[in-house]
Amino acid sequence: MRKKLLSIVITMCLAMSLSTTAFAATTSSMSPSSKLVFDLSNQDLNSLSTENLNKFKQQVNSLSDSDFDSFIVGYLTKEKDFSKIKNNLSKLGVELQEPKKGNDQSFSIQSFEAWNLELEMAIAKRASDSYYRMITYYTPDTNESRPASYDAIVVYWDKATGKFSGKGTSSSTYNSLKSSSNSSNGTVVFNSYDSKFTSSTPTQYVSVYVTPIGSSGEIECAVEYHHSCYTTSFTGAALNPAVDYGGKGAVSGSVGVSINWASTETVWGIGDENAIYY
Repeated sequence: MRKKLLSIVITMCLAMSLSTTAFAATTSSMSPSSKLVFDLSNQDLNSLSTENLNKFKQQVNSLSDSDFDSFIVGYLTKEKDFSKIKNNLSKLGVELQEPKKGNDQSFSIQSFEAWNLELEMAIAKRASDSYYRMITYYTPDTNESRPASYDAIVVYWDKATGKFSGKGTSSSTYNSLKSSSNSSNGTVVFNSYDSKFTSSTPTQYVSVYVTPIGSSGEIECAVEYHHSCYTTSFTGAALNPAVDYGGKGAVSGSVGVSINWASTETVWGIGDENAIYY
């Protein structure tokens, strides 16, 4: 009987050891941003000691710009309770302003419609940073079977109240900087490679960093996502169409953008608005 009981205990200990090892292996393979999201999602920060809170703060402040952007997007998409996210991040010295859904849609006949793309802009700032981040994140839920030119993501802000301080993208597979030549005029344009989209494409983002100017306490900002496709098949238009600047952008204090789509392309756009409060 004792041998049987001992065997059961050894088996249980071995199973627990293997489970712990597997768990450790899983978390050790995560990126710094993913691990931080995982850890925060499994912690009650209200019950943590000051020492342990400081450890989390150090992790947040040690993240690179791209890892911090990824962390914010990962946390927002994993946790659906925004008040919990905001409360947790405030304990770690991070300001977060809630994304505002305000999509302005126009539709056309194609396989990938505006409702197949969820687009939001969040505002975030670490206590250790002098600038705010306008992080636009989007999740496609299908593929484009008739892709044309690269899609364009245009980020606007009021240049009178915010100075361009940098930018970021989530993945060279899905997006890239297209033009920052008018960043001093409150406008930056990114490419989005919609031909790579599938129903399992993870959430992607583009980000623009701005440092407040003056004491108005607000920087108005907005984003537009422009999608193009062919109603029949590819006809040889340039994949990376040129951009012209002029006129007023989506918010006051930014310059407008005109993308030189081919005449054979069909285009729709969606947008979102927000503001940085400081």
